[in-house]
Amino acid sequence: MSGKLPWWWLRQQEPVARFTAWLVIVTTVLCIATIASVVALIVTDHTLKDTARRQLRAYIYVDHGSFGPARADALIGPTITIRSAGATPAYKLRLAATIEIGKFPLPNASELSDPFGRAGEGITIRNYPILYGSEGAITEQIAVKFSQKAIDLLKVDFHRLYLFGGVKYLDVFGIERRYDFCFSFNGDPDSPIKSAQEDGCDNYNKPG
Repeated sequence: MSGKLPWWWLRQQEPVARFTAWLVIVTTVLCIATIASVVALIVTDHTLKDTARRQLRAYIYVDHGSFGPARADALIGPTITIRSAGATPAYKLRLAATIEIGKFPLPNASELSDPFGRAGEGITIRNYPILYGSEGAITEQIAVKFSQKAIDLLKVDFHRLYLFGGVKYLDVFGIERRYDFCFSFNGDPDSPIKSAQEDGCDNYNKPG
């Protein structure tokens, strides 16, 4: 055969050679398509599992009660409430929390210490076996004793009481989660402390 060969001959004059070339091409395309399908299935499976975990895992959050008057050499502090907001329970909860007096807002270079890495007076450490979903709640008093010198700082502008800590827990999938919280209280030594705010330490609020 003379002249230019049709493109689908793949430059092969022999029928067997053309058949072999096309077989290689089709096989390669099918192999690529199969690999792409497997990858798509893996991604879809991972997405479905991640969605299921997000929908079924435990979620918690922390709120607080009123602080009360700030008096020297006496235990002061509010009651916090750990609440469940997930579809399943949280297990093996560990609470670590404390109260400190500091500048408001906290300087960028300042870091609140991690209560989980501390122990002794002024640190509240508690363990709870389970917090049920839906309407579950755990209440705990967080109280610290301050000296008169420390309380006097509250009379100075730009000083507040900081209630902060964290809750570690396991979800139904056995994954450890951590919820960090921080509230600042604008204190007046001679009257009940005003309601808390998250401003001034909102960088330390890290839902988990």
